[in-house]
Amino acid sequence: MPASTVVFVNGVNRLSPEQVRRGVDSPLASIRLRCLLPAVGLRQLGHHTALVSLPELGDPGVAEHLRDPALRVVLGKLSPGTLARHAALCATAFATLDRLAGLRPVHADVCDLLSPERGHTAAYCDLAIGRCRVVASTRWLAAHYAERCAVPPAVVEDPTETPDARPPRFAPGETLRLAWYGTWTVAAARLVRTVLDDLADLDRPIALDVVAQPDAAAEVAALGRAVAAGAGFARTVGHRSWSVAATAAALAACDLVLLPQETAQSWGLAKSHNRLVEAIQHGRLAVASPIPAYRELDGCAWVGERLADGVRWALAHPAEAGARIVAGQAEVARRFALPAVARRWAEALELPPA
Repeated sequence: MPASTVVFVNGVNRLSPEQVRRGVDSPLASIRLRCLLPAVGLRQLGHHTALVSLPELGDPGVAEHLRDPALRVVLGKLSPGTLARHAALCATAFATLDRLAGLRPVHADVCDLLSPERGHTAAYCDLAIGRCRVVASTRWLAAHYAERCAVPPAVVEDPTETPDARPPRFAPGETLRLAWYGTWTVAAARLVRTVLDDLADLDRPIALDVVAQPDAAAEVAALGRAVAAGAGFARTVGHRSWSVAATAAALAACDLVLLPQETAQSWGLAKSHNRLVEAIQHGRLAVASPIPAYRELDGCAWVGERLADGVRWALAHPAEAGARIVAGQAEVARRFALPAVARRWAEALELPPA
């Protein structure tokens, strides 16, 4: 492994050189936004980066190389499934990182609420929160874990994946076109269904474009049948298999972006700005639930408890809706553009000037 300044430990699968170079080719947002793109941004600042998988930490040569005090090592997000399926591999990797943390700082990227600390997740939580220096993706996460951290967590937000902002637009036609994108779950279906049910009396057709994992297609189709049955005007729900390009296409085609989120549970409050930021960069107004990250951007979107109210507000105030998109793109350029985020990574990792 060549000498590097920042080493991201990114999971069980080795990424190709092309993935590392481009920084966009992973279905996991935690890989793209917290590993690949930060590595690209740090290289643009003149630093060296490397990506190491968990299996490579079992190589004595790699483990020895990581002892170099000039390196910065960042442990990335590991899902409960990864921890369960690769328990022995994770145990070996965690032992290597734990020994390393006894010699010099090791950082842990905490970009989501960690799973309940039992079974396979306990060792990961102990290492990430108890032994590493935390880099959190939101202020809420930093505050949530601060009491357990020996060093106050740093906050480094997700960068936008859309460096060039698209022209702002809010000009709905006869059919109101909505978009939702992310991982389709039972909770997501419930939240989206609530919004559509609350819009049942809206006096125009609605078409919702859902960009989600391929195996969600049947569930999305079932949602479409359910909402169509109770509406006075046409209601359609379509599915696109997730990709960066599919998300961009759905955003280009829509009038508004729906971002409902759980606000009564910690797992919802922990979510980052990234989906709202992408809506803004694609020139679209988002109507979003009031989780902490979205509330920070409430002048750049419509943020409130009942998203159907936000849809109605936008239809009644199109000029102000457009103005919020413009304000949002200025805020994204200031705070979420890759160069700005890369500088915060450099500060959090205490990198010397390149």
